Parts: sequence; structure tokens; C-alpha cells
Amino acid sequence: MSSYVRCGLVLLAIVGLLLLPPLPAARAQINPPTPVSPADGIETTGNPNDPNTGRVYYPPLGVPTFVWSEVDGATKYRLEVSTSETFEPFIVQKEVVYTSYTPTHDDTRDVGFVGETTFFWRVRAWDADLGVWSDPSTTRSFIRHWGYTPQIVGPEDAATLDLTPTFEWEPIMGARQYRLEVSTEEGFPTGSVTTYLTRMNSYTPDKALANDKNYWWRVRAEDQDGNPGPWSAAYRFHLRWGYGENGVKLLAPLQIETQAVNMGIPVFSWTPVRGAAGYRICVNTSSAPDVQPYAMNQVKVSQNSFTFNAGDKWIMSNGWTYYWHVQPVDRQNNEGEWKTGTFEVCDDTWVPCTPQMFHPQFYYQRPVENDTFVDRTVAIPTFMWSALPNVITSHLQVGATQNVSESLVWEIKTQNVSATPITTTNPFTDGETYYWRVRVYSGTETGGSWKPWSERWLTRIDTSRLATPTLPPPRLLRPTYKSERREGSEITYTFSYEALDHWPNFEWQPVQGAAQYRIQISDDPADFSDPVDEAVTGFTNYTPVTKHPWGTYYWRVRAEDGDGNPLGTDPWSEVYRLIVERPFRPVPDSGVVIDGVNDFGDWNHFAADPAGDAEPAYDLENLYLGLSANHWNLGFDAVTTDTTPVRYGVYVDTNHGDELGAPGDDDPRVTSDTVKAHYPDLAVYWELHDDSISRPTLYTWNEGSGDWDRDYLDEVGGSAAYSQTAGFLELAIPRGAVYFQPGRLAYSPSFLVFAADPTTGQVKDTVPSNQGALLKGFRTVSLSPVPVMPPANPADDADNVVHPLTPLLAWHALDSACIDEYGYGEYGIQVALDYGFTSGYAGYYNKEVPKRDMLYACHNSVLAPKHNFNDNPTYYWRLMSLNTTVWGHSVE
Repeated sequence: MSSYVRCGLVLLAIVGLLLLPPLPAARAQINPPTPVSPADGIETTGNPNDPNTGRVYYPPLGVPTFVWSEVDGATKYRLEVSTSETFEPFIVQKEVVYTSYTPTHDDTRDVGFVGETTFFWRVRAWDADLGVWSDPSTTRSFIRHWGYTPQIVGPEDAATLDLTPTFEWEPIMGARQYRLEVSTEEGFPTGSVTTYLTRMNSYTPDKALANDKNYWWRVRAEDQDGNPGPWSAAYRFHLRWGYGENGVKLLAPLQIETQAVNMGIPVFSWTPVRGAAGYRICVNTSSAPDVQPYAMNQVKVSQNSFTFNAGDKWIMSNGWTYYWHVQPVDRQNNEGEWKTGTFEVCDDTWVPCTPQMFHPQFYYQRPVENDTFVDRTVAIPTFMWSALPNVITSHLQVGATQNVSESLVWEIKTQNVSATPITTTNPFTDGETYYWRVRVYSGTETGGSWKPWSERWLTRIDTSRLATPTLPPPRLLRPTYKSERREGSEITYTFSYEALDHWPNFEWQPVQGAAQYRIQISDDPADFSDPVDEAVTGFTNYTPVTKHPWGTYYWRVRAEDGDGNPLGTDPWSEVYRLIVERPFRPVPDSGVVIDGVNDFGDWNHFAADPAGDAEPAYDLENLYLGLSANHWNLGFDAVTTDTTPVRYGVYVDTNHGDELGAPGDDDPRVTSDTVKAHYPDLAVYWELHDDSISRPTLYTWNEGSGDWDRDYLDEVGGSAAYSQTAGFLELAIPRGAVYFQPGRLAYSPSFLVFAADPTTGQVKDTVPSNQGALLKGFRTVSLSPVPVMPPANPADDADNVVHPLTPLLAWHALDSACIDEYGYGEYGIQVALDYGFTSGYAGYYNKEVPKRDMLYACHNSVLAPKHNFNDNPTYYWRLMSLNTTVWGHSVE
């Protein structure tokens, strides 16, 4: 047989074998397993307290543990679970080596073990010898229930709520997350539902729900596969935020029953509302807020107080009743209820007849469940109000009820604008509330009248809240006196607080064991033997009742026992310095014209010195000072004789830092030393003899060279003139020469005029008056308003005041800032993050010269910032009168 034939036969045989039918598959030689549990047809639950007691408990989801019999020869088993009796598709197909198994989330396919669903299960065994699965076991079924319906905790059904609530329910075992539905319609129809998913058993929506609506809500749990349990019961609530007791409560102006408050310039305040992002406020002459407002149209502010901005040019007239309206608004602009109050003004507001009250702020009790409450209780009963022009005396009364006069607890009359009881016993009861009010006597010493009482503000006093007492001597707090490095200077100098016109409130830390304190105020830093003011008080605050002359003063305090004995071996505190400044007065910029004092008038009378206290040729009596557009104008009495030449000098200190300027003994023209607080950095000298004056010379201290730079006054734009007939000499010093130099304080130069013997250099007389040989009687003039509240942080950072909210900003104003026909001045306000005001507070005030919309009424001396400042930073603020375009004293 040929090889070709043999090959053909082989191929035919192979083809034949391929065409034969397949042999039957190998059949397992082992039996299928027998299901044990769950029993056929049962219902499962994951809730041990399922009210359906016929269900079998399989925690936590109602998914059972499957158990079957062991099969001899089997090396593994395959559990099969499906929602179909034909097992298409599988929910679980899991190989295991044991005879029981509880499926997990990772074992399931598709949607897993859906609740309220019938499942079928069976098991196969693996015949390892033949490598095949056995026949399936008998099929069993079960109905799976999760078994939990969420139980609602809150809010309760049919509740009326003032805030978008936190929804809460009992946790469910095995829940991966919860689905919360909130609907504006019962039945939860499509389009009315907002859905929230959370893994916690409570949820607070990020955005507030729309206000003044009915809502329905329900919740259900979902397992790892997203399979839901049953819905909870549907609860209803009504959201009525910012209404009734949970809405705004108006504080000031305080309406007494149906009577409108009679007042000057209002400072509006109200209680905060929980959840409010801001408040709308408007003022009009209607009891309805939607009537076109008289002064403003729904200004929105973040704080719960407000003051007018003079940029609106608002004027309120005597005899009219005004309405003010406040409404809270949340972050989604949901609106609460408008609340309305009334007030009247006792005179046209550009010439107010009552001062603005600003400390203590109006007290209010904590509203129910209000987490924005700020406790306004004060530890020291110190009362502060604004300064008004032509006021001789202020009268403060504090009473236990709104009828202050009939419930009077304490009162005082003072020439200043703050007061603390000057007693060794406390007239107030700790923890009690009181009403306080102020009125002013306005006019002149010989003719005037008491103006109406201000509104009444509520305060709460509790001296137990005083700071922790320290060991003696007392640690002084305010007026501040601390070291600072001025911009552009490499040297650190010590500067004092500068008050405007009125004396400030003095404050110190309490001392252990002290029954009272003695405070002394002197015009000499080293001599308190004849103090300008001295008092004994049981409080740690004090304000003189007398408005002592403007000038530079020094103060100290000691603690004493009840018999007046000092505490401690070195009882007196350190000495702090204080400058009380005179407000500037404008004069016409008409150059130097000698017509006697009529050039200045009483308005510009700056200082006096007793007549006859020096030889006639040197005797100085009155000093007049005014500021024009281009010059400082000084005028004073000057009597000449044919036989006695006189050297006149003007010292100007523009820094007020200790030993900052020409050293006190460095002037060869005079032999007198100068107090270190007022080393001059500018001086003018000239001589008067034979009815004529020499050419005045201007000396400017050069800090770099440590010497004087010299110019003739007329070469830098100044001038001088003398009238023998009037016995009056007038001097015009260019404004730029006084303070437009590096390192100088533009807002408050200090002046001292003296007459000296030109031969010996001995100073014979000064104006202002000067006691002793040391030249210390400088008087300071302020070109800018001076901050008063919040109190300046003291020298020791440990004593800093931390404010829970952005505080009211209050200041003492300049009468001369009222420059137009309405009495409006041009005040600018700056708030910054650094002392040099190089980093202005973003979005609040322009760092440059303010625009009109930042201006403030000249007699309106309180600002409630519209917006909250950021937490934690230290802020600095200052003011400017645009009459002078000079930024004033800054406060930290």
C-alpha cells in the first residue's frame, strides 16, 4: 500500500471520529447538599423588635445566614440566590468551603437583597475527583424585610419653628445612608420635594428654607446597595423665622408705652436674631415700612445697631414724629417681621439738643435660645456720652425704673462727658438693671438753659465681674501711655493719649485688699504736692467733674485701706502722661492784619496768664490762636518800652514723644529747660525794642544732625506785625513749616510763647502760664476728632480688650467741622490692620482721603459699622476733619 493511500485512510478515520456524537458528561458521584436554614417560606427581619413576631431575626439587614448539610467527598460548595425560581439572574453565586455563609455587599450582584422581596436559594457540592458540581439542592424561598421604619426625634409634628430645623431620627442598624425629603405640599408630589442624603441620623440644610411656609418631611434608610427601607411617618412644621418673640426687639430709641422718644441724633439698636445674616432698617414718617422713607431706603447692615451717614444729608425737624423700622434677613434673603418704633427730635438735628449716649450700650436680656447674645453687663458704672458745642454742664441721672427721677439712685453734674461715682461705697446693687439719662446746660456762664433730657438707656451693673486684683501698686490702664515706633523713625518713643477738649475717664486694675483708691493729677511729672485734681473713690475708674484747662498733665494712683492708709511698700503707681487738647478754630486767611484782638475774637482765645505776674515789659496775658488755609495765626499782648528790649519766642512741639525734639537745655537763646514731653522741634524768635520788631527767625530741629536748621520766617511764607497802639503782636507761621515734616504728628501741635531777657536768656513770663523754671505749660490744639470708644488697648497686651462683635466707634467731635448751611462737617474714618495705616481694612474704608459717602455729621459722633470685622486681628482706627485734611490720633 502506497504512502498516499495510508495517509488518506488516516484522514478519513479522524474525520469520522469528529463526526461521532459526544460522549455524555461525567456526573458527580456525590449527593447534593440538603438545605438546613433558613426554612422554606419564612420571612426575615433585621429588627429584633419587629412588631411582626413571625419574622426570623437576622441582624442587621434581614439577610439570612444560609446553612446546609455536609456532603461526603465534597471539597467546596456553591451558594446560589436569585429573585427567580429559574435562577436567572443570580443575586449571589458564591463558592465557599464551609457549610454556612452570610452574603456581604461584595457578594451581591445587580441591586442585591431588595426589601420586601421573595428570594430563592439552593446549594451545589463540588466533586473534586471528577471536577464537576453536583446537582442543586432542593430550592427554598424566603421574603426579606429590613424591618426598620425610622422613628422621628424632631422637630415634632405640627411644630412652629423660628429657624430652619435640624431633622433628627433614631439610627437604623445597617444603614449606609438616609434619604430625607422635605416638601412644601402634603403627599410629596413631584416638583415640591427637596431631597437630602446624609450618613448621620440628623441633618441641617446648608441653606435656610423659605420663610413663613408649611413643610412636610419624612426619612428612610438605605443599605449598602442603595436598597431603601420604608418611609417614616410624614411630619409637618411651619417655619416662621424672625417673627414675634423670635424676631427683632427694638432697644433704642426706647419707646415708652405709646409716647415717642424725644431725642437728638439717634443711635438705633435692637436685639440680634438667631440666624440673621443682616438687618434692613429704614426711617420715615409713616407707621408702614414700605412707604417712601424720609432718611433712607432699607439700608442693610450686619450689626444690630445703626447710625446715619451724613452723606445722605438728612435733617430731622423739631415737632415731627418719625418711625424707624427693622427687619431681620437671613443668608437666603428670607425676611422676618418688621418691627416699628417712634421718636421725636427736640431740635433740628444739625444743632442737636441732647447728646448721643454710647456707653454702656443698651442692655437686653438673652432672648430664648439665642446663641448670638452678647452680655452687655458692665463691671464699672462708667457712663459716657457725646460732646456738644456751647455746653457748660452735663447732668447725669441713674434710676431703678423708667421713671428715673422718682426712682433716682445716683446723679452727678459734671463739666466733662463721662462719669463714674466718686464714692467709697457702691450706690448700685450688683446684678440689677438701671435706666440712665443725660441733659446739658447750654449757653454761657451768665446766660443759658437746661436742654431736654435724653432718651433712657437700660444698663446692668455687676462689680463682681471686675478683673482679677493684682498686688500693689495699681497698674494703670487708660488713658494709655506706651512706647511706639513712629513711621519713618528708627527710635522708639513714649507717647500719651490725647483727649479732645474734655477730660477722659481714668482706669486702672483693681488691687488686692483695697477699700478705696486715691488718684492725683498734676501738671508737673515730678511734683504732686499741689495736684490739679485729687479724688478718693471706691471704683477703679474716675473722671474729674471739673473741666480743667487744656494742657499736658500727669497722673498716678495708689490703693488704700478703709482708713486711707496706703497699701504696699511703694504704693504709688507709675506716672502716666495725658494731653487735653483744645479744638482748633478757623480764622479768615487774610494775612496778618493788626486790629487788636478783633482779628481773632473770643472764639480763638487759646490761653491766658495772670496780669502783673512779671515785669511790665515781659508781661504776657492772652494768647489767641487760629488756623487758616495757609497759616497758623498767633496773637498775644506785647507791651514795649523804650528802655527794655524783649526777646519773644514760640516753641512748637509736633511730636509729643518723650525727649523727641530739641533737648530741653540745647537752646542757647534761653536758659530755661523744657519738659521732656514737649521738646520743641520748631521755634520762632524775634525781639521787640523801640516800638519795632526784629526780623523773626524760624528754627527747625533736624533729628538727623542733632541741630537746628535756620530760616527767616518771611523766606518760608510767614510774617509778623506789631501794633504799639493795641499792644498786640501777631505772627503767621506757614502750616507746612509746623507739621509737614517727616516723623511729625500733623494733627496736634503744642504751643508755648515766652518773653525773655535777650541779654541773659532768662525766661520772664509765658503764656500759657508756667509755674517754675521748667518750661512745661504747653497747650495743644487738635485738628482732628479724637477716638473715645472702644477704649484703647493699654501698654500691657495682657490687658487688651477683646470684643465679641465689632464695637461702636465713638469720638469727640470738632465744633469747627460744621462748615455748611446745614451744619454738616466732613469727617473721614479709617480702619486698618496696622498702626501706619498701610493695610486698610478691605471693603470698609478707603485708605485715601474719604469721599462724600464716607463723611459724617459734625455733631454725630458715633458710628455703628455696617459690617462685622473679621475675628482675631488687632484693628486701628482714626478720624479726619476735611477742614484740615489731617488724619488724627489713632487708637488700637
